[in-house]
Amino acid sequence: MHNVYDFDRLTKILNNLYIITGQKFTLKSVDFEDVTAGHPQCDFCKLIQNTASGYQMCIKCNANALEKSRQINAPYTYRCHCGLIETAIPITNGKTILGYLMFGQVLGNTSIDNQWNITKHLCSWHKSKDDLKSAFYKLTCLSDAELKAYTDVLAACASYIWLHNYVQTSELTDAERIINYIDKFYKQKSTLKDIARTLGMSKTKLCETARLSGITINSEITSRRIEEAKKLISTTNQHIAAIADTVGINDYSYFSRQFKRKVGLSPSEYRKSTK
Repeated sequence: MHNVYDFDRLTKILNNLYIITGQKFTLKSVDFEDVTAGHPQCDFCKLIQNTASGYQMCIKCNANALEKSRQINAPYTYRCHCGLIETAIPITNGKTILGYLMFGQVLGNTSIDNQWNITKHLCSWHKSKDDLKSAFYKLTCLSDAELKAYTDVLAACASYIWLHNYVQTSELTDAERIINYIDKFYKQKSTLKDIARTLGMSKTKLCETARLSGITINSEITSRRIEEAKKLISTTNQHIAAIADTVGINDYSYFSRQFKRKVGLSPSEYRKSTK
């Protein structure tokens, strides 16, 4: 079973949440990998993750928190390995966890000096203490009531994401999922990285699976676009340049070359032949 993500709509939700709250929200897959985030990480976390050991500690800490959230099948609020407050919220269809929403990189509303002293001890390994302290004191402080409000709202968003099929489970094989994606979204301007991320697989696996199926991603997308263009050229009076743009190719010269290569006629010649 695989999860299929509606990357564009999920990104829009997280970006809207950031615009409203100023807080970063992240969607994680069931394998604890980033699917999309509403905003870049804070300066404090950048300093931590710019070191190899700090990055690995963050990965391990997030994985432990998401596993705890999975076990209790409920939101889980905790202090990370650096002392910042974060919350993990499972997205579930009632039986199966489809992913996780996370927010945090914030502090409580107790003495910020006391919180810094704890963090300074936890991050005693870090070499840039002054930079770390400066970034720490810029973090948002939330009360317990505010933290609960964020959690409740994000839990509602998790339900919304499932109810509106922003994340779907699929019994299709990887090859079938690739073809299904191309069938639905061939008109969109998506990179291989975008497609791989949406399907929850690496770019290498995406290309290898397509190759074993006897296709290449870009060639298959172009073929779908040309087939749709043929229908529009033969059944409408739309300008051919507009048709090219409609099917996802905004370079008319490139469209004409690809059309003639696959059809054997130029777009205008094909239109004449269908009249």
